Amino acid sequence: MKTEELLNLGLTREQADSILAINGRDIERTKSVNQQERLELERVLNELADTKQELENYRSMDYEGLKNELNSWKEKAGQAELAAKKMTEKSILCDEKEKLYLQNGVKNTEVLDALINWEEVSVEGDSVIGLDGQISQVKEQYGYLFHSDSDLPQFSAAMGDIKESDGTSAVREAMGI
Repeated sequence: MKTEELLNLGLTREQADSILAINGRDIERTKSVNQQERLELERVLNELADTKQELENYRSMDYEGLKNELNSWKEKAGQAELAAKKMTEKSILCDEKEKLYLQNGVKNTEVLDALINWEEVSVEGDSVIGLDGQISQVKEQYGYLFHSDSDLPQFSAAMGDIKESDGTSAVREAMGI
């Protein structure tokens, strides 16, 4: 719309200018709304393109490969869990073994270890089953492997004019008396 067209319709110059000002504001408001809608449309189109690309990436994925990798990780986690359980049981067994050996006054732990049937010893929770009974059996059969709580017999020195030989003290020491 132009001023001349409005004047040709019989409007005054003031009326024509007022109509053009109102029309200009309406045009600017419409341009602003159109610009916002254009920006929103661009955003939606970009989002659509990103979504299409992501969908294409999913379509091209190797699901069997992912399943195999997941199963592999599950297996590794199971093995790690089993190894951790075995290490915990071994630690519990070692602590209990050391405690029982000290309580029973074991002289030679290697010999006692060889006499224990370790297949009959198990760890259940925080407890060791079967070790103390076997230690008791070994103590009954091979008492000399353990320190004794009873007093050792006293031997007297030679009497009279007989003197002990130099080797006697060595024999006493070897016998622990």
